[in-house]
Amino acid sequence: MYGKTYGIYFFNSPSILTSDVDFLREVFVKQFSKFYQRAIPEFIDTENEEVGMLLAKGKRWKRLRLVSNPSFSTLKMKQVRMRMIVESKPFVKRINVVR
Repeated sequence: MYGKTYGIYFFNSPSILTSDVDFLREVFVKQFSKFYQRAIPEFIDTENEEVGMLLAKGKRWKRLRLVSNPSFSTLKMKQVRMRMIVESKPFVKRINVVR
């Protein structure tokens, strides 16, 4: 309707929405160090924001992202995918028997 990338307002906060994979790769992979101070919607419970990466902000998020980044390389994701396929085969086989 509006194209691959467009801006909207969430209440008083301007935001960008996109379905452009190249744009997302640029922001989240190539230039992630410039986009670490992002807003967390008010409706999300931030009581446990010290616990994980999803609610972390600022320098803490930047550090967590830097440390976890090697875990999400293309090679690691392929290895995880293959492991999931191998490990799920007995489960799928069991479900087919139960049917």
